[in-house]
Amino acid sequence: MGAYGILRVGNKILLQRHPLLNKFGVPGGGIEMGESLGRGLYREYQEETGLRVRRGEVLGVDEDYFTFKGEDIHGIFIYYEVFRVGGKILKDGNDFDTAEVKSIDIKDLNSDNVQKVFWHFLKEYIKDLKSKRK
Repeated sequence: MGAYGILRVGNKILLQRHPLLNKFGVPGGGIEMGESLGRGLYREYQEETGLRVRRGEVLGVDEDYFTFKGEDIHGIFIYYEVFRVGGKILKDGNDFDTAEVKSIDIKDLNSDNVQKVFWHFLKEYIKDLKSKRK
């Protein structure tokens, strides 16, 4: 199970690019044994982006099947709205699982530049944003 944060400012969403996949994903990650969802989200978000965040409402839950370190995984992804409370963006990543951190306009996001495990949720999230503006 993983907790992920959507930090949106206007039409832009803060995303991180994984060095091996060369596509963008939503900052966050797996929850460690004994760790709460909130603690895991804060830890992962700061590790990947350099930012400290405050957790807002749950935006959605999604799932996907993938292989990680040779093991088949049924991943459950919980997406939260997050708000920046401090820190400095690691524009060039963290030298581990993030190669780049940047805000990208929602009109520029697509299945070619977003990791498959995140695209299903982001596509629906963007569609919902657009429908609320009409």
